[in-house]
Amino acid sequence: MSTSISVSDFIKQVHVLGEDLIDALNQGDTLRVNAAQQKFSDAIERAWQYFNRPEVPARERALPRIFERWAQGDLPKEISDPANYPAVAHELKLFLSSLVIFE
Repeated sequence: MSTSISVSDFIKQVHVLGEDLIDALNQGDTLRVNAAQQKFSDAIERAWQYFNRPEVPARERALPRIFERWAQGDLPKEISDPANYPAVAHELKLFLSSLVIFE
């Protein structure tokens, strides 16, 4: 990950990948959902690795850490059952909407 990433860049990337995941969930395409979820979770994991450095202010580390825990823990479990797709899409929309407070 680039050393010049900012919280703003991180949020933009999460938005793009999150919207792709929502689209896949709405289409109900399990293969696409799994691929989109993996990209979304991987991006958040890479960001967390970047932001989890002592020289990064604690307030900038908090947001990526919360995202990382959700993207690596709850999200894959919820997505494992296609019956959850509508609820996950809704949750993800709320999640992405909440990002405006960090922009």
